[in-house]
Amino acid sequence: MLSDPLSVTYDGVSKSLPRVASAAGLSVYRTSDGEVEVQISHSYTAEGRKRHSVKLSRRMPDPTPLDVFDAFREVVNSSELTWETDPNGKDSSAVANTQSALLSLADATFRSRMLGGEG
Repeated sequence: MLSDPLSVTYDGVSKSLPRVASAAGLSVYRTSDGEVEVQISHSYTAEGRKRHSVKLSRRMPDPTPLDVFDAFREVVNSSELTWETDPNGKDSSAVANTQSALLSLADATFRSRMLGGEG
């Protein structure tokens, strides 16, 4: 079990996220204002591999002008990391190496190209 609350630094500001929900294989942590949320899940693939995911989302009001029918619009930005391991968790070094490779790939240039629709 992870510490409660989680601490996340977003744009240089530390945010405290207490656990607000939990169920079998899922925990949700959220700031008191609902701006930042972390979802952590554990499940199995059809092939029997263990899947572990962490998703961070930031919600903010839509900056475009509102009218009566769009009073509840918001913009959500999120990123997710997922690791899959064999059922016995024997490939933890492969998970670490894959994560490191992904993080080195996702530099500013790569993100800009992806957000521009390349692929």
